[in-house]
Formats: sequence, structure tokens, C-alpha cells
Amino acid sequence: KTIEPTLLKYAADVCISLVLNDILSDDNLVSVWDELVKPFLVTVVSEDKLDAANKKLYAECQFYAKANEVAEEDDGTENLCDFKFTLAYGSKILLHNTNLKLKRGHRYGLLGGNDSGKSTLMRSMAAGQL
Repeated sequence: KTIEPTLLKYAADVCISLVLNDILSDDNLVSVWDELVKPFLVTVVSEDKLDAANKKLYAECQFYAKANEVAEEDDGTENLCDFKFTLAYGSKILLHNTNLKLKRGHRYGLLGGNDSGKSTLMRSMAAGQL
């Protein structure tokens, strides 16, 4: 079977995004990998090898995602925060499994569309709720 290059690139982007966002670290989201990735695999892998290929692809994506992580230089400044969090406003999840690292003396910008959670994030930070 052959796969169109545009479709292959999209499938690869989906896989890497899922791995980089630790999509499988949450038990409720384990099925998301299968839901988003298997439709692409079906086009290139026979049905009897689908589950094995799916597991192998995930392992490969994890390996390459970790290999491509940028090593951060220690500039000697104090970390103000360095953690992963989820932020919601009412029942609306604004940020899920989001990494935040801020250092003293550095300047940061916060960009986002209307209703994306900028003010909620800043209020939560000011209140020490993160």
C-alpha cells in the first residue's frame, strides 16, 4: 500500500503532537491515540498487524520526541516556577497538561485569542492557585 505524502505528514504531525503533549499520561485519553492514529495506519498496514503497528509507532514517536527535546541551558537565574498544570474556568478546560517554566529577571508575553484563558491564568498565578 502507498500513502499520499501530505497525508503521511499530517499523520506524523498528529502522532508527534500526541506524544509531546503526553496524551497517554491521562487514563481518560488513552483511546485518543487509537482514535486519531489508527485511521491512518489502516491505509498502510493490514488489519491483523494493526495493533502491533500502532504500539510500535507510539514507541517510535516517544523515542524521537525525547531525542529532539532541546537541552535547556542553566543561566544561573532562579526558577520562579517549573511545573505541569491544568486550568479550567467553570466547566471549560482552558489548558490541559501544560508545562510552565518562569525564571526571575526574564520577560514573558502572553498571547491568545478572546476567551482563551489569558486573564484566568494571570488571576490564578496572582492568587497562587497554580
